[in-house]
Amino acid sequence: MAGYFQKTTTAGNGVPRMKYSADYPSLQDAMNDLQEGDTMVINADYTLTSTVECTQRNILILGKGTTIKPSTNGSPSPLLRLKNTTSIPTLTNVSINGIRFRNADGVSDGSGTGVALEILDNYPTVSSGFVWHIKIHDVDAANFAKAILLENTFDIVVDNCHLSGNQIGLRCETTATAKTTGQIKVFGGFLNGNQYHISLDGATGTSLDHIELFGVSMGHQRTGAAGDSIGLFLGKDTGGVFVFGSHIEDVATGIYLSANAFVAVISVFGSKFIDIINTGVATIDGSGIGSINLVGNSFAPKSGSSAVFYKAPTVNDGVLIGGNLRSSNDTRPAIGYLEHSPTSGKSVYRVPTYSDSTRPSASTVPAGSIIRNSTSNKLNISDGSN
Repeated sequence: MAGYFQKTTTAGNGVPRMKYSADYPSLQDAMNDLQEGDTMVINADYTLTSTVECTQRNILILGKGTTIKPSTNGSPSPLLRLKNTTSIPTLTNVSINGIRFRNADGVSDGSGTGVALEILDNYPTVSSGFVWHIKIHDVDAANFAKAILLENTFDIVVDNCHLSGNQIGLRCETTATAKTTGQIKVFGGFLNGNQYHISLDGATGTSLDHIELFGVSMGHQRTGAAGDSIGLFLGKDTGGVFVFGSHIEDVATGIYLSANAFVAVISVFGSKFIDIINTGVATIDGSGIGSINLVGNSFAPKSGSSAVFYKAPTVNDGVLIGGNLRSSNDTRPAIGYLEHSPTSGKSVYRVPTYSDSTRPSASTVPAGSIIRNSTSNKLNISDGSN
């Protein structure tokens, strides 16, 4: 590797350069000097009075456990922003690693405001460009209104981050109808003590693409927000939500779909819901799901609560629920518990319900398809034609 990297602040004849932020008058000056292929090592602590912006593509920003914080509570906000510009309308292949964000000195736990890290597509139309293929790795952000904000961006990896004590840990937001935020992949990490650990939302009329969680731990509640915490909040129409091998603990609701929002697919496999206060997976009247799959999960209500595992007034197409275990302190409420897994742990499977007038034609579904007919209150099985 000798000679491949140059530690220099001058042109390197096309050779990628290793730069150090402490060599510059300010962190913004260091970011301004980045060229494609560079690595910036943030090797000093910074207390900021204005937002630092990075507008270069194909770079690595590498922290060394150093801290970035605002001069006062939530100001400036965000602390660090990655965005596109007229000179670089398509911003891609940026990795942000190992940075520690903290709020201003003296801000009490749970009262922080502002945004720590924002990834922003700055243009409202598709033809203007994109911000995509961004990796956020080993970032630690605590005590903000939003720790990480992804706005109008897609193909984002959030890997092994620690987000704690925020109103929202990870916020995925769309603000322009011509844009979307999606293809968000969250690997591992720990979201602890936030009011909303992950939130997908945005302006009226906007929608989001899918989000995937792999081995993510989300738990406990922000100071002052006890009983109001949510693991994954879905506030807008969303293409799909896929949760694999994750751990959701001590929240009011694990996955919550708000009114007037629609999710095409919710699939949760091999995950744990522990000390749940209200519901593991819930939608409310006015919202909708295309299909829901809950397979091989473990559910345990908070001691003394009557929490339910799955509560959804309407599911448009299909429901597959099976192999889900529940703890002995499950109180089996009479209303709203749409799954009762037997104490033996055997599977319970549910089939979609149609009436005589709404059921699909037998010839349009594969032979062997089964539905419940609400008109006759019997199962109907298609042989491919009848």
